[in-house]
Amino acid sequence: MERAFWGDLHPHCAVSYGNGLPERALDVARQHLDFCSITGHAFWPDMPMDLARQSAILTTHFGGFAKLAHFWKPLLAMLKRADEPGRFVTLPSYEWH
Repeated sequence: MERAFWGDLHPHCAVSYGNGLPERALDVARQHLDFCSITGHAFWPDMPMDLARQSAILTTHFGGFAKLAHFWKPLLAMLKRADEPGRFVTLPSYEWH
């Protein structure tokens, strides 16, 4: 028997430089979806490095990368607690541009 599963693989939340609590994203996802991954911004290898013209972008991104690195272990623990085998699956992830 084939079955479709519905989920969200790309909510950023405030674990890097997004907005909103990851707990809220998981609560909302649990009400409607089969799986969810809280995705933080982690790397951008080819990011423009022109500080004079791109300072806001650089500040935002490097701040977000550091924030995700700091909260990575607590985020993994949160996702593990929210996982409900057979009902709601959580997936740890990060975004690599």
